[in-house]
Amino acid sequence: MLPLHPHDPPSVGPFRLHARLGEDAYARVYLASAPGEGPVAVRVVRSGYAVDPDFRAAFARLVEDAYGLEARFVCRVRDADTEGAVPWAAVDRPPGPGLADLVRARGPLPAGALHGLALALASGLADLHAAGRVHGSLWPEGVVLSSGSALIADPGLEWAVAELRRRAPHPSFAAPEGGASPAADVFAWAGTVSFAASGVEGAPGLPRIPLQLRGLVEACLRRGPELRPSSADLVRMLGGEGAAGAVPWPPEVLASVHEAAERQRRALDAAGSGAVGAPGGTREVDGAVGGTDGEPRTRASHGAFEVPGGGVVGAGGESGGGDGTGGAPGDETVPWAATGAREEAGDADGTRPLAGTPADGGTDGSGSAAGGAGVSGRVGGPGASAGSGDTAGSGSPAASTTSGAPESPEASGTPGGTDAAGRRRWRGRVLALSAAGLALAVAAGIAVWSYRGPTGEEAAGSEQGTGMITDASCRDGTAYPPPEEEVDGEAVNAWGTAFSPDGDLLAVTASGPGLMVWDWRGREEVARLSESVAPVPGAGPVFAPVGCAVAAVVPSPYEDQEYPVAVATTFDLPSGTTTGHLGPQRGPVDGNWPGTPRGARRVSFSPDGALLGVTLERNADVNADSVGLVDTRTGAQTGSLVPDLAYGTEFAGPGRVVTDDGGTITVWDTGTGEELHTVRGVSHTGFEVVPGTDEVLYPDGDRIVWWDYAERAEVASFRMPGFAEAEEPLFLGVVLAPDRSRVYAGWFHAEGDSADGETRHVNHVWDVETGEDLVAGNEDAVPFRQVSVHPGGEVLAAVTPEDRVVLVDPETLEALGPPLF
Repeated sequence: MLPLHPHDPPSVGPFRLHARLGEDAYARVYLASAPGEGPVAVRVVRSGYAVDPDFRAAFARLVEDAYGLEARFVCRVRDADTEGAVPWAAVDRPPGPGLADLVRARGPLPAGALHGLALALASGLADLHAAGRVHGSLWPEGVVLSSGSALIADPGLEWAVAELRRRAPHPSFAAPEGGASPAADVFAWAGTVSFAASGVEGAPGLPRIPLQLRGLVEACLRRGPELRPSSADLVRMLGGEGAAGAVPWPPEVLASVHEAAERQRRALDAAGSGAVGAPGGTREVDGAVGGTDGEPRTRASHGAFEVPGGGVVGAGGESGGGDGTGGAPGDETVPWAATGAREEAGDADGTRPLAGTPADGGTDGSGSAAGGAGVSGRVGGPGASAGSGDTAGSGSPAASTTSGAPESPEASGTPGGTDAAGRRRWRGRVLALSAAGLALAVAAGIAVWSYRGPTGEEAAGSEQGTGMITDASCRDGTAYPPPEEEVDGEAVNAWGTAFSPDGDLLAVTASGPGLMVWDWRGREEVARLSESVAPVPGAGPVFAPVGCAVAAVVPSPYEDQEYPVAVATTFDLPSGTTTGHLGPQRGPVDGNWPGTPRGARRVSFSPDGALLGVTLERNADVNADSVGLVDTRTGAQTGSLVPDLAYGTEFAGPGRVVTDDGGTITVWDTGTGEELHTVRGVSHTGFEVVPGTDEVLYPDGDRIVWWDYAERAEVASFRMPGFAEAEEPLFLGVVLAPDRSRVYAGWFHAEGDSADGETRHVNHVWDVETGEDLVAGNEDAVPFRQVSVHPGGEVLAAVTPEDRVVLVDPETLEALGPPLF
């Protein structure tokens, strides 16, 4: 929730506007009220749609059909004007957070909250379907949590956009058959419940759904619409309509609902007294609405959703404390177990800066986040304080980087440059990056570089800096702080792993701890780089092949964004330098994004470490490339490519990048941006390049194919028995050992009926020379969802279906002791 912008109107129809709730597919959404009535979410159609007669007709029809709808768990249309110059609709908005906002702020919902959520949403859909309507655009952003139950935020008004564009408003939650139908709504219901249970968009979240619900959710995700249960079936399977709404929220969820509701009530009360409002006049909506320029201004961090109306962040995700009064924005996912403790400690809004920045460092002394001009040395790092000259003031951006390094040995009182455990600790190093083509925005202690065209003077006078990756190795120690407490393996979910180039360190991403670095031999966590990471496939961690730097996608807050933006971020361990990379898009100007931020989805390094690849989500409203190339020697973006969707991005060798759009693998020239080769017939996302060759491995039906795309010839193939016969199998990925001796792959599917079915994970480890599957018949083999191979073949790091990290013997495939955490 954000304060009103000076260009926002003070009222729309009979409703006074109090705050911005966000954006959805077609409108800017405001928290509003009318005398003697409850709060509403007023959706004001953006200018690009307001002048489109086809959209206006579809929107008017949907609004008209929604009047008089009786659906207990669907917010009703209160009022609307579909004939004016700028159409709008007011929908009931009970106090409370949006589902996606709460998951971003607190992590996946606890198991005790999922049944009530699933039943309420199913009941809402069943009421719509019984009335002869479909919703057509259900997703996590369109769900509101009130103190009594979950509600669908509107009766499906976003489908007006789908009728105009001929595609679903939210493709990630759209059924494969397309269109709006009761079966498609059931598919979207399953995706929404899966996200609530896992915090992850799509198939990777399914294993994290409790067994009591998993079979039912998987049944609703079947490809054939005729195979899915109806919404009425869902209500019966979940306990019947009489129980819906009677299932109380667990105490920790109810507390967060009340917190968000109280912030909204404060906004309503403050606006009523004149403390909050639309500055600059008394403009009514009777023409073009000021501020509706067609550019959404909010963006999610997990899976990078557009933020629609109805969403109000629970503690930890609001900009400026969520009530328009200022405060340091936080991007941390505050776990449910920590909610009460954080409140008791006085951190009522749940915000915290990124790892490596103290709660009172990096500010200008007024309680607002530091950023902008005056960047000198470390920004917001430990040891920096207001008035010290090491913090950033406000103003225009400056060319510098930010270090999350700990205090110097002298400042910390630790002699000899080591900590109490004997680990070497470095002062944060400030890199002198080239000014050409770079603009810096400081976000919560991270230097974030975005691309702009260099001026003539910059192009003529720029000098090459020392680079964002130092020449020190991982053996030189890490300048990032060690963790303050041990990881509780029972309370977190591991997502990904990666070994350092020398094989001594293991990077791990997980819910709660975020991005960690482990001495895997000593089974000790040695550094905590970021306390939150984006839980999307391919989001890292990834080690650079030179030096000792790791990259991942990290949610980063911006002052003009309600929700953190997923930013590709590099962490140079020896120097403690943290740098964000926005990829091929325009970054903030004077603190404001010129358009909708595009969240990062994947990071990768070239084999020589000279380039960093930053893959952004695809936005249908933005005509821009999806992959940016960053020169690691200077930090400058040197180019971009891939004008279409890119799920996976890997470097194949000098001058070549390989991407995957879900059906075709494409090889690109990094210098010219042209397509060099294509591989069609790819059945699932997820591929592996063979470094230094013209070869890739990819799934084709029930086979992993090793393909030479230059010769257009099959090198080898490995069959996955049972994959073709399984109902709706989901492919997890393929990995080639560094010595090319083994191929690792995994997939899973549901077994049994929808009521008590279980998820079965299947793994394969093939000997490349013989083709033998080493897992077949090996009952002691550790199952894995994701696996990393040690560069010297010494060990495997596996993320198990239970979301634990286990070290595995590469020969026997047996566990080498208990999980790391």
